[in-house]
Amino acid sequence: MRLEPYATAIARLPISRLLGSTLSTQFLVAGGLFMLLAMGIVGWLFGEIVSRDVIRNRAVSSALFMQSLTGPLVLDLATSPVLSKEAIRQLDGLLSDEASSQRFPHLEIWTPDGTIVYSRSDALIGKRFKPPEGLSRALNGEIAAQFADLSAGEHVTRQFDTPYLEVYSPLRVPSSGQIIAVVEIHEQTAPLQEEVNGAWLRSWALVALATSIVMAGLFGIVHRGSRLIANQSAILKSRAEEAELASREVLRLKDRAQRASARVAELNEQFIRNIGADLHDGPSQHLSFIALQIEKLRRADSTGARERVIRTIAQAIDDALRELRAIAKQLLLPELENLELAGIVERVTKLHRARTGKATVVEAIGDVPPLTNAVKICVFRFLQECLNNAQRYAGSQGLTIRCSYTEAKLKVAVSNSGPSSTFSAPLRDPSDTLGLFGLRERIESLGGFLQICPLRDGGMRIEMQLDLAGGLNFEHENVSHRR
Repeated sequence: MRLEPYATAIARLPISRLLGSTLSTQFLVAGGLFMLLAMGIVGWLFGEIVSRDVIRNRAVSSALFMQSLTGPLVLDLATSPVLSKEAIRQLDGLLSDEASSQRFPHLEIWTPDGTIVYSRSDALIGKRFKPPEGLSRALNGEIAAQFADLSAGEHVTRQFDTPYLEVYSPLRVPSSGQIIAVVEIHEQTAPLQEEVNGAWLRSWALVALATSIVMAGLFGIVHRGSRLIANQSAILKSRAEEAELASREVLRLKDRAQRASARVAELNEQFIRNIGADLHDGPSQHLSFIALQIEKLRRADSTGARERVIRTIAQAIDDALRELRAIAKQLLLPELENLELAGIVERVTKLHRARTGKATVVEAIGDVPPLTNAVKICVFRFLQECLNNAQRYAGSQGLTIRCSYTEAKLKVAVSNSGPSSTFSAPLRDPSDTLGLFGLRERIESLGGFLQICPLRDGGMRIEMQLDLAGGLNFEHENVSHRR
């Protein structure tokens, strides 16, 4: 079963896209939802608390106001179950003005047993009803406020259809504090509702402002962290790619160094065999010839014959010594330990001029740090081989040596103006073990490389480059020796 269509469909989902976005975007979406939910809950709770406080404050102010008006007029209830006509007349007079009627359209006075002793509705006076909850709380000394229960008996009798705000306030005897009655006020809800709505709006605005400030602050912190994480991720990714490239380069150089070392070992072995062949074909043949001449010397029967054999032996000895010196000269290097790069270049050019009579132009050599013996030998052999090949294949035409040192990299180049196809011919011939082919293996074994660049005038430039930042550093070598 193919899973690609399902994976594609899942990747198109909003959640999948959200998880693939930045951390700040995820926080903005997810945190915004949670913040909106929390804001709704807190706003609702805060609005309820504020609304209750508004209703309670309104109820307390109305109750205290009615207590001050009706309290002195109901003192007869301390000794009588009903109000006097004078008290009823005065109560009617208090509530007869238009302002009081609009604010308090209905007013009842209850006795503790649930009897209504005064009401603006005459049909309720003297009737007993089931005590409402607010009446019970007021008889316990509280000021109670609640919206009218339209199913209550006293409201059904009057056929109420408006849920007024009912405020119950206890009426006491001033001297003893005894509760003798409860005044019930019906207050219009429209002004109260406006006040409650205003409180709701203010509370919601406050909660929204606080939530926005918190959200903005948190988003700023998360966005900054998200950008930092993104930058660090990009840097780590770049470092990982660089490390991977460096690892590949190290593996390539390691493989190259191993192949170069193996090739150098092979070339050294072949070089030893060639030296053995040179010794066998040269000095050994002369010594064998001398041994034969010694036998003739023993058998010589005259002085003249002995002289002739002795001269032959002497000539053979001279030839053997000359060939031995030539072989030894190829094997031995001049003293290089105390020479700087300029001294090494000067030594090689002097030897080349003495051997060929051809001068070599040496361009300015920059500041080069002290070199290790391995680097000195490699530079000497490189220059020696390049000059020899130039003489052998190109006639030493227009030879120029240039040395430079930049960023811990040593570059030594030899160029000529002769035929470029013959100057570098030994490089392409592996059978020439003492040529540039073997020298390239020596350079690569030190971690460097050798390259050939054709020149516009038909000449050729051969350049070697070594990195002196690692183990080829002279100070590093000295520290290693001291350890």
